[in-house]
Amino acid sequence: MTRHEEHQSIDRDQLKKEIRAELVHEERHKRIVTALVVVALFVILLAAPFVAAGVLVAKSGILPVPVLSNIFYRPIEPSAKVSPLVGTDPSTIFNTVIARADYDPVISSLKLYVTEQELTTVLDSSLSQVDEEDMFLPIDSVQSLFGPDKIELFALTKRDDGVKVPILVELKPVVQQGQLKLEASNMTIGSLKLPDFLAQTFVNATFRDLSSSLTEVIGARGDLKQVTVTPDRLEALIIANGL
Repeated sequence: MTRHEEHQSIDRDQLKKEIRAELVHEERHKRIVTALVVVALFVILLAAPFVAAGVLVAKSGILPVPVLSNIFYRPIEPSAKVSPLVGTDPSTIFNTVIARADYDPVISSLKLYVTEQELTTVLDSSLSQVDEEDMFLPIDSVQSLFGPDKIELFALTKRDDGVKVPILVELKPVVQQGQLKLEASNMTIGSLKLPDFLAQTFVNATFRDLSSSLTEVIGARGDLKQVTVTPDRLEALIIANGL
């Protein structure tokens, strides 16, 4: 009887030791897992800004980013191709625009218009007047497309490796004190959308004489009153001087 109780006591002590060892092992395992999770979260937090920056650069297409560019770079494309008129400059376009204008002698007004190709020629001429070092981005080519109440300016900038990256900016023509102003918005580089203030900075730096050139083309013979954009032309109403 005594031997049996001693044997049971030994079994209980052994069982307690095994349970205690198992608890210690589980506690140690939990601590290791917790430590690994904390380290992983810390690494993720440290890496997140760099990954986010990499995604933005990849979407812009300005620089190639391994792996990310293949995932995120989906460059925008124009809905149509518009080329500048060969051998034509803004002064020639001005004469063409005036020659086809509709004159209303009752109110001494002129209604005239500029086509997408003519505006593209003005854009191309304006681009040639700007030093590449002063540009927001070096522009390889540019064109204009008309939509309801807006002008879509589509340009290409070239990377060092020769790849051309598209840029799209929307321009809204506004008349202020007889002068044409172009309000820029909705700028996209590659597939990256940028804030509107950057769109205006880009247009001002790259096409600094565009507004004045357009004003000269459509408003030099009078007081510019109104400008509207239709899907196929930019129309202007001026009160004529000296006609």
